[in-house]
Formats: sequence, structure tokens, C-alpha cells
Amino acid sequence: MKDSIIFDLDGTLWDSRHVIAEAWNEAVESIGLSPSVTVENLTPCMGLPLDEIMERLFPGNTKEKRDEILKACLTRQARLLEKKAAFSTPVLRKH
Repeated sequence: MKDSIIFDLDGTLWDSRHVIAEAWNEAVESIGLSPSVTVENLTPCMGLPLDEIMERLFPGNTKEKRDEILKACLTRQARLLEKKAAFSTPVLRKH
């Protein structure tokens, strides 16, 4: 039975910004855009609503295009974070 969980909202245990930037750049490149996400331009976006993050990182695109970009980014991000996680959490995955 689970009695607790560690939730690392602010990157105290692991700073995932580099992996997120890498994943998002792979995603935008896969849909034909130029990669432009860096740790530097991602950092001020941390904690903002996704719509606002997309407006800041991908200005000049329509809402529909930003939604397409977001879907690709989040899909790639989930795969890459799983692959490059700094520590393994088999107990959490098992339950």
C-alpha cells in the first residue's frame, strides 16, 4: 500500500529543464519548425499555464498551431524524461 509520494515541483531533486528543452526541440523539428527552446527561455516559463508558455515560446503561431506544437512537445517530453530520468522509481511504476 502506498503511504506517500515525492512531488518535486521546483526541481529540488532533479532539474529537468535541459531534458525538457531537448525534447521540445526534437518535437518542433519533427513538425517542420526550427528548434528554438533553450534552458534560458524556458526557465521564466516554469510554473505558468501551458497556453501562456506556448505563447511565449512560439509567438506568431496561431492557437491551433501552438496546440499542435504542445501535443508534440508533451509526447516527446514524456518519452525523453522516462528515458533520461536521473533516478529510477520502479516502486512508483510498479503500483
